[in-house]
Amino acid sequence: MENRIIEFVSGLRAAGVRISIAESRDAFLASSNVPVPQRETFRVALRTTLIKAERDRETFDRLFPMYFGGDPPEQQPVGQNLQPADSETLQQMLRELQAELSEMLRDLLQGKAPAEDQLRAQLGRLPARVDPRMLPRVERELQRRLGVAQMLREIEALLDALERAGMPATALQALRAEIEQNLQALAAQVARFVGQQWRERAAQIPAEEASDAGLADRPFQSLGDADYAQLQREVRRLAARVRTRAALRHKRGRGRLLDAKTTLRANVRHGGVPFALHFKRRHLKPKLTLICDVSTSMRQVVEFLLTFIYELQDQLSRTRSFAFIDQLLDISPELAAAPPATAIPRILRNLPAGHYNTDLGAALNQFVTHHLDAVDQRTTLIICGDGRNNYNDPRCELVELLRRRVRRVLWLNPEPRYLWGSDDSDMGQYAAAVSAVHPVGNLRELAAAVDSLMASN
Repeated sequence: MENRIIEFVSGLRAAGVRISIAESRDAFLASSNVPVPQRETFRVALRTTLIKAERDRETFDRLFPMYFGGDPPEQQPVGQNLQPADSETLQQMLRELQAELSEMLRDLLQGKAPAEDQLRAQLGRLPARVDPRMLPRVERELQRRLGVAQMLREIEALLDALERAGMPATALQALRAEIEQNLQALAAQVARFVGQQWRERAAQIPAEEASDAGLADRPFQSLGDADYAQLQREVRRLAARVRTRAALRHKRGRGRLLDAKTTLRANVRHGGVPFALHFKRRHLKPKLTLICDVSTSMRQVVEFLLTFIYELQDQLSRTRSFAFIDQLLDISPELAAAPPATAIPRILRNLPAGHYNTDLGAALNQFVTHHLDAVDQRTTLIICGDGRNNYNDPRCELVELLRRRVRRVLWLNPEPRYLWGSDDSDMGQYAAAVSAVHPVGNLRELAAAVDSLMASN
């Protein structure tokens, strides 16, 4: 048990929770006086000694079952409690549909759980740093790769066929309940496996690296209200550094470089003697247009990005900014009148509220229809979003149209690459249509993306 507590503390540190050696010692002392079978008391003892900030409570509650949870329920063969006639009907139907049923469903009906090697082959290797809040999405993605969605359709087709074959409603209901129990057991097995993989990766992060990670390295999703003001100061500090580098590059680029071809051409009348010197044109400041997803999952990322751009205005030729959830709104006037911290709450009040209504495809269509004057061949178009479109049409052809019209299209995404294509994510399609994708899962990555943007203009 001591080793498991050590692993748990390491996992909390890897998730961004600060835990000192003294607090770890207190956790050992408190847990040693509580029998492990008293699971709730044991959990409260660990949480009391290890968690200091309210923002870390959710992380603790999410990770605790991964380290101290019980074994998932086992799958059982279905149909064993049916009447002999109904059992024969089931077996006959399985023989008739054998070619149409997936191997995954046949194993489920027989009570065979997927082997760990099969789960590992489908999941692959998790990145070294994964926000534990992302794990439910990883679980859904693993279920998708295992073919659970197809299996659900096959189950409905099987039950419909059994009903047409004359199986009584009570037998069908009992059979459905047994299948659902196996599905729940499969989901629990997947969750346990993903949690185990996360534990193994978290244990590989050195304790000093995990505990000493600065606020700029913490995932945006794990930030609490108490971190917000401090992170805003960090944004301005990093933005000042980026602005200084951009100004230095711009100053160096303004040197009077001789334009040899123009000089020779202009002095032909002087017999080639360069009386009139001509120089190359000075470096032009970049022009930016931003299209930002301001739905709930993206608001912190967007606010920090807009703060960066606001702080860099003296290094930009022109900036146009647009925000969307499912409707596109030109927010340039608001940002011109007030800094992002003041302007964004006003902007959000002008956008329709709601959950799971992001529609980037519709926003892109509105941009192409009404705001094409915001971009030209000198413009760098930045799209900031997680690529989750709620199963709406992604309209990737519009991104490709814009890419041909502008200098380049960059995408800033806070989600890790292994989640692209999971659930309602269209990021895999968007990535193929843009010039480059930059990860912006934390403030340091966001600063690096903005610095790279300024360096390449």
